[in-house]
Parts: sequence; C-alpha cells; structure tokens
Amino acid sequence: MQIKEDLVKERTRGSGFLINSDGYVITNAHNFITSTTKGYGNIKVVLMGGKIYNAEVVGYDIVSDIALLKIPGSDFDFCYIGDSNNLMIGEWVIAMGNPLNLSSKNDFQPIASAGIVSATGVNLGFQNKVNLNNRIQTDAAINPGNSGGPLLNSNGQVIGINSFVLDNNQNLGFAIPINYAIKIAENLKLSALNNDFGFIDRSWDSGLSLRDVNINGQKNVIVDYINYDSSASNKDLYRGDKILQVEDYKIYSIEDFKNVFDIYDFLPGESLNLLIERSDEILQVELIIGKYEK
Repeated sequence: MQIKEDLVKERTRGSGFLINSDGYVITNAHNFITSTTKGYGNIKVVLMGGKIYNAEVVGYDIVSDIALLKIPGSDFDFCYIGDSNNLMIGEWVIAMGNPLNLSSKNDFQPIASAGIVSATGVNLGFQNKVNLNNRIQTDAAINPGNSGGPLLNSNGQVIGINSFVLDNNQNLGFAIPINYAIKIAENLKLSALNNDFGFIDRSWDSGLSLRDVNINGQKNVIVDYINYDSSASNKDLYRGDKILQVEDYKIYSIEDFKNVFDIYDFLPGESLNLLIERSDEILQVELIIGKYEK
C-alpha cells in the first residue's frame, strides 16, 4: 500500500497497511507530520492496483511514531497480525512497502526485500521527541518510502512496522514491534471516539514515592511511600520494599525505574511485573498503572 500526503508546498510518500476489513490503516506518523508540523494536508491511500481513497486521520502520536488512518468502505483485504514478543534472532523476515516510489511503476504492487531479525529490544533513546527504544533490528533493505510498511515473518504475519535506517550505514534497519504499535493504534481509536481525534494520554501515576539508598556499597531503590488512594492498583506493595526488577530490567536507581517506563511506554491501565525483596524474601508482585489526576 502506498500512502501519498499532499502537504503545503510539499508532497511526501510512505507506506502503510490495513489491519482489518473496515479500512483502518497503520502507518508512521512521520510520513505526514513531524514535531514541528502545524497540521497536515489531504492524505490519499493507494491500494494495490492503484485505487485511490481519501483517508481520514483517526489520530497520531509523535512519541511512538504511529498514526491510524481510516478509508471509506468495508470488506477490504487486510494483513494478519503476528506476535512480536517471541521473535528469534536470525529468523527470516520480509520488509514490504513503497521504497523510492517504485510501486507506482509496478501497478502499485508492494516491493519486498528479505532479511533476518538481527536484534530485538534495541534501545536508541529519544530523537526529536520520538521514542526509538525497544526496536526490532533487521538487515532487510529499508529505503525512503518503506516507512510505515509491514515487516512480515515467514508465515506472512506482521511482526513490525518498518521505521528508519541509521544514517551512513548499510543493513541497519529498524522496525516498531507490532504488539506495541497495535496497542497505540487501539488507544488512538478509543480516544477518537471520545474526543473526535485520537491522542495518547501518558499522564500515568504509580502511586509510589521511591528513594535511592546505598546498602553495603550496593545501589538500591526502596518504596518510601505508597498512596493507596491513587488510581493505580499498588496494594501488593509495602513501604520498605526493595525493587529489584521491573519486567526484564534490573533496577538500581530511581532513574532506572523511570527509564523502564520510557522503554516500554507504559500507559494508564497497563500492568507490569515487579520483582521485590521484602524481609529477605524475593517476591513477584503486579502494579497496575493509574492515571495522574491533578
């Protein structure tokens, strides 16, 4: 699928794919908007074979670089969604899209390139407000125009969204894990129902106050205070609990704790697993994130 955006004084192209038969399309937000763009122009979606649709922007999110579009109609062919949580290093993947606008010269058929999963969980920090953490690295060729297109596994299921390549490097392409992308898309869709336009609310609250401590020369983080009346579900935690790990990341400081939230981009209502030490006993507890209330 080719996505063509008519911006003021500029025309850009990217890729995207249908996620259901009702005409919902996922793409990269940077295909038509940046952190400094004031609005966007008319967006057209070109399906295989060249049929053009005017697309509605359901919502977009700069931080995740995900946008959700809607084209009119129903009974569309769509992509099957896989699971990006269990990818194996070395498994075959196929990047599809519209590199260098070549699909327009091929009856608007998607262009494919093959490679492997080179790495998972790659953390590249933030750039221009975009969270580049927890990415899939692949050596499948990704070129300008591929952004927003699907990265498929050998079963033809989407496991990622082609996103970017590192400058001045070859065979270093990166994709957004599909589990995360679908989470953002679903939140955009739900938000649009209530607000006429989809956006992501990241005003989370754990109800916890943490403190950095040094015990026998070892850096640790302990729970200093718990607001049990907050919107978070944190009743499994007690004052004095030592936080050892959040999900797969070991915690040695409050900064580490905050970084895990950046990496996973946890949203209100999501749950996360904490490994804690309490009275010399190691326990696993659940924290459900609440919404920050002013």
